[in-house]
Amino acid sequence: MKRSIDRADVYDIAYQWKDYTVEAAAIDRLIRKHGPPAGRDLLDVACGTGKHAAELQGLGWDCTGTDIDAGSLAFARRRLPAARFIRADMRTMRLGKSFDVITCLFSSIAYLGTTGELRDTLRSFARHLKPHGVVLVEPWWTRELWTDSTHLSIAERGPLKVARGSISRRRSGRSIFDIRYIALDEERKVGETFTEHLVLTMFPVDAFRRAFEQAGLLHTFIPGPVLTPQDPGRGLHAGRWA
Repeated sequence: MKRSIDRADVYDIAYQWKDYTVEAAAIDRLIRKHGPPAGRDLLDVACGTGKHAAELQGLGWDCTGTDIDAGSLAFARRRLPAARFIRADMRTMRLGKSFDVITCLFSSIAYLGTTGELRDTLRSFARHLKPHGVVLVEPWWTRELWTDSTHLSIAERGPLKVARGSISRRRSGRSIFDIRYIALDEERKVGETFTEHLVLTMFPVDAFRRAFEQAGLLHTFIPGPVLTPQDPGRGLHAGRWA
């Protein structure tokens, strides 16, 4: 049965607190600092609903996005018809093309479960990176910076209103999230409630350094805040060919 409210719509609204315009401008500056690449081909891995890609396209980048979630990709295609969006797993993707820039943002890298998967993913990135290209990866929290928390947010766009409540805790080297969403479409008089259980890996900086180096890339860690002044301080990992 088709859901009354598309979950990609719910996610897109729930995370609209992020200033994607400011973040894209910071990413553009970082690319020029750590490249600069000769071309304008950019691959956004784990692109979600395409918000970063849309902003980067507006700055002149020719964007391709990948994600494992078909619903998010469908939303991204509607948002940015001029871009190319492909369903692919970051660990094993084979896109048949190389890029000047590869980004993996919003801590999506933390969905990987092991350092072996992190190594495979960086090798996958390297397979798709042109000479003189640059890789930018936004990490999740490290163990040293993590604190358990609860969070409640309410957002709306037109007739659609979304409430998101989460409880998080640490278990060994992973952060565990239990999240409940409530979405209401006032125009259609329908609602949707669903829950998520997320496990995000807190890779240390050294794990990223080893994964970049095993992929043949020189690694630089840029301490946070990086993308916005409100950046909580997770930093950013940059890589380029040795």
